[in-house]
Amino acid sequence: MTITQNLVMGIDFGAKRSGKTVIALNFDRFLHFKQCKAGKDADQFLLGELKNLKPICMAIDAPLTLPRAYFGEGHDYMYRHADRQLAGMSPMFLGGLTARAVAIKNWALGEGIDVIEAYPAAFLKKRFPDLLPFYKQNLAKCIKTILENFAVDLKQNPSNWHQFDAWICWIIANLYRQELARSAGDPSEGMIYY
Repeated sequence: MTITQNLVMGIDFGAKRSGKTVIALNFDRFLHFKQCKAGKDADQFLLGELKNLKPICMAIDAPLTLPRAYFGEGHDYMYRHADRQLAGMSPMFLGGLTARAVAIKNWALGEGIDVIEAYPAAFLKKRFPDLLPFYKQNLAKCIKTILENFAVDLKQNPSNWHQFDAWICWIIANLYRQELARSAGDPSEGMIYY
């Protein structure tokens, strides 16, 4: 994968004050991780970073749309087509997290930032199925496999799974910009990239 000089972000989106929201971004020729501190407002953290860094594209691991039944089409109020295709979690089950992610997405779109929904688990399941038993179990092995397949200079290795997932979102964003990302869903309802 060729890395562009334009600033691209991958975001693992966590509960508001959990300290599990992480940004992966490229600058100074390296990939860096910025993690929100526990107890701090993750949404304010993200908005501050977005305003300061002005990325051209971001991939966020959180639902960014609702099932089309909420707009008078169909009868599935729990899942979008993409969720069913990838065996993903319902945006409705995630409730407040979904609402917060959609608000961040809408703000970013208003600023001219290209925003996509990413799914790190699907990325690993579809591209590296042999690695799946180690996902969330063996961080070092997962880092090694990704580095063997995607040349990138890390400022430091991910120190937790939230940083790892943000890194995968960053890879998905770069693949998307090169029209190499895989996707699921219906454009009229919402796509998930992996």
